[in-house]
Order: sequence, then C-alpha cells, then structure tokens
Amino acid sequence: MDESGNTGDIINRKKDVNFSNQPIFAHSCIGFSTESLRKIEAFIKVLKRNFDIPDEQELKSEDFYFKNPKLIMLISLFLVDHNIPIICEVTDKKHNIAIAIVQNLIFPQSEENERQEANVIRSMIAERITEHAPEECFKRYMAMCQLRTDKSFYDLIDVLKVFFSGSDPQDIFALKMIEMTIDDYEEFKKENNIESAAKYFMMLPDFDSSGNEVKMLPLVYSFYNIAARLNKHHKKNLKNIKVIHDTTYEYSKTLKYCLTNILKSELKNKDSVPNSDYELKETFELYFEDSKNSIGIQVADLVAGFLQRYINGTLYKQIKVENIYHGIFELLIKQNQLNNPLGVNFVLPETKRYWLFHKFDL
Repeated sequence: MDESGNTGDIINRKKDVNFSNQPIFAHSCIGFSTESLRKIEAFIKVLKRNFDIPDEQELKSEDFYFKNPKLIMLISLFLVDHNIPIICEVTDKKHNIAIAIVQNLIFPQSEENERQEANVIRSMIAERITEHAPEECFKRYMAMCQLRTDKSFYDLIDVLKVFFSGSDPQDIFALKMIEMTIDDYEEFKKENNIESAAKYFMMLPDFDSSGNEVKMLPLVYSFYNIAARLNKHHKKNLKNIKVIHDTTYEYSKTLKYCLTNILKSELKNKDSVPNSDYELKETFELYFEDSKNSIGIQVADLVAGFLQRYINGTLYKQIKVENIYHGIFELLIKQNQLNNPLGVNFVLPETKRYWLFHKFDL
C-alpha cells in the first residue's frame, strides 16, 4: 500500500488552495498472494534486465512516469492478466474541503439511515462550491478550523451567504440551511456557556505520530474508504489479511488509530462510497515497511503515482498525453467494470468524473 501527492494537512497555515501545485491525492492497495508476489518479483527482475535498470534500484513512479511509461504499462498488464486485486482512491483536495463545508455547515447528516436523495443534494452543493465558490471561501474555512473563534465562524458564514444569494432553488435551499446552522450554533453557545462553538462545526481533527493536530488529511479519508472496501471484498473476514504500507513516520500512528476508530458505529455511513462496508467486525493487520525492501509497495507506488499524475495532467492541467498513458489508465480501471469493491474510486467534482466516465465508458 502506498500513496502519492501527500502534502500533509490540507488545512494549512499558508491557506494554500493550490496545495503546492498538487491538487490530487492518490492511495493504492494492491492485493498480492504469496504466489502472485513471487511471480511479480521474478517478472520485475526480467524487466529490469530488459530496460537496463540496476537490480538494486527502487521503482518509483516519479522516475518512470515521464521517462519510461512502457515499464508502468507492462507492470499494469501483469496485474490485469494475473487478476491481482486493485483498490485505489483518487481525491481532489479542494473538493474534500467543499464536502466538509457542506457536511458541517450546510447540510449535516441528521439521521443514520437517510434517503439517498440527501447525499445527492450534498454532492450537488459540494460540486457547486468546488467549481464556482471564490477562493476566499476555502481560505475562510481554513481560518475557522485554525482559529475556532466566533469571528472566524461568521467570516465564513458571510462569504457562504453571499455565494448562495441567487434565486436558484439550490441557492434558496442552501441559504435556508445556513440560517438553520446559525441557529444551531448560537443555541449550542448558549447551552454550553461558551464564546465560540466553531470547533463543533468542523471535521474532527486527527493527530500525527508526534501528537500534533491534523485538521484534514486526505490520507486518512482514503484509508477509511480502502478499509471499508477491503471489508466488503473479503466479506468481513479481515483477521488473516496483512496490509503492508510504505513507511510513513509522520502518520503511522494516525493510520493505526484509524484502524481502531473504523470499528465504531458512527463511521458506518461516513461516505457514500460504492461497494464498501463500514460495519467492520474485525480489522486487518497493519504493518509499515521501507519501500526499498518491498516490490509490492513499489508496485503500489507506481500505481498511485501514475493515477495522481495522470488525473492532474489530463483533467486539471489539460495536458495532451501520448496514447500509452490512456492505455495504462484503462488497464488500472479495468476492475471498475466488475461492480464490486475493486478498482479506482474517484472523489472528484462531477464535471471531472463525467469526462472520465464518458471517455472510458465507466
């Protein structure tokens, strides 16, 4: 298991809505059996000889995406030909913030078993914020998460009210919900005799391995989603599954906490992720290993790195790429057509997903 495009806490002090020019985060989990891992290790040894790559060189996506995509193509073909399970998450960081704004300040989940229409409405509003809200909206949400003051809460509310001030039915609904949020906020302050209730209207923070607070980490959300999809794939039988993640000194304790936390019932309906099951009765074993010593992790890095660069390049930078890149992408999303937990889950705005789904017939 490995990730690509991790810039840390996206609620950053610089309030950088461009996320150091890395708007996309990708997380991949490749399911090797002992036998399939042995086979791909042997296959990669042959590839290294054919491409004059030293045996000791680690395979990193950043080294091969531009210079040698054929290597990634051949490894992707191997994964498909040997029916090796692929479970990946690809996330738009800005869209993550828009989803958080909707869930916490506009249309929070009010009951455990809501009608599907509620999630559709949330998605539509989040899409609108992602694509059309001014940058100031995202910066003020970041400021509220950091300052948690009464002023920072109302600074955000003000920009949201202006944004949803039109006559569109969606605007009218969102504005009505924002007014209800203000009432809830003031009532909570009064009941608890506090000056600010802002921290109760944001996502619950996580903590890194040093105990520092992390307000919003795509790594965490994608890990929850992958765990729920693994649970579905293995029909709740996870105790004999071993997940080996690339060493992440900063967030290893965070991911171990996530694994414990996902057993709690409040996460059952956390996201409307297709073909997932958040009701875990047991968890998998989670280990961390240096990718230099693991071909499995190196393959996960190639997959995550390719997805992150391909989506960022073709959808966001609108770079025209050679057909080999489209071919690799088609291979990696082949399992999406099986209507099961395998494949790539795209947490992207609808406009971006529409392009993907239309082009690749998903």
